[in-house]
Amino acid sequence: MSTIVSVNAQGRMTIPASIRRQLGIEGEGTLIVDVDDGKMIARPGVVIPAEDAWYYTPEHQEQLARAEAEYAAGRVLHIGPDELRRLAGLPPRRQPKAKQRPTTG
Repeated sequence: MSTIVSVNAQGRMTIPASIRRQLGIEGEGTLIVDVDDGKMIARPGVVIPAEDAWYYTPEHQEQLARAEAEYAAGRVLHIGPDELRRLAGLPPRRQPKAKQRPTTG
């Protein structure tokens, strides 16, 4: 379904509420806008801090896919924190003291 929107002199346009709901845009948001064959295509986007961008590189995504495949094939040993401490020669974690409930008389 097509919707007509106006663009002001500064290039701003207002996205109708019905379209924002369909895209899941609440309040302020970010869009990724592409031009394809004379059409403007906008889709919801997020801003990723530069220090986290490594996670989304093709190399890291490939490493994750390999690791997930290894795990799914059963070739990965899962070690919990207590077992890891034991293997590292560290003492067991101290258990937190149970909170005592006040007694009523």
